[in-house]
Amino acid sequence: MGNLKTGLWIVIGGFVVLLFFQNQEVFFAMRTLRIDLLFAKYQTPELPDVLLFICTFAIGYLISYFGNLSSRFRFKKQIKQLNSTLDAQQKELTRLKSEIDGIKAASIDQGKDTEFPQEPTFTEETPNELEGTLESPQEQKDDEEKKTDA
Repeated sequence: MGNLKTGLWIVIGGFVVLLFFQNQEVFFAMRTLRIDLLFAKYQTPELPDVLLFICTFAIGYLISYFGNLSSRFRFKKQIKQLNSTLDAQQKELTRLKSEIDGIKAASIDQGKDTEFPQEPTFTEETPNELEGTLESPQEQKDDEEKKTDA
C-alpha cells in the first residue's frame, strides 16, 4: 500500500511539473492587485502569477492550521487524560494480581489446597430434553384455548 501511495504522489507531482513547464508564459505573466476602499486605494507592484498562486496556497494552509489549532490542543489534552487513566488502571490491575497471588500463597501455606472457583461448565442438552420448552406466543395461546375448551 505504501508503494502505491508513493507511486501515486510521483505521478501527481509529474503532472504538476509538466503543467508548469508547458505553461510558463501563464505562470510568469505580470499582474498587479488593486483594492479600492471608500477612503483609500491600494495597489501592489507587478508580481508574477506564480507568486500569487504560492501566496494563495500559503494563506490557505495557514488558515487551516490556525483554524484547527484549538481542536489539536483539546485532543492532546484528552490523550494525556486517557493515558493517565490507562496507567492508573494498569497499576490497579497489577495490584489486584499481586493480591490474588498473595491469597493463593496464604491458602497453600495454611494447608488448604483449595482451588478458586472456576468458570461454570455447561452441558449440552439433547433436542428431546428441550422439546416443548420453546413455544411461540401463538402456540401458548392455542394451548390455553384447548385447555379452556375441554
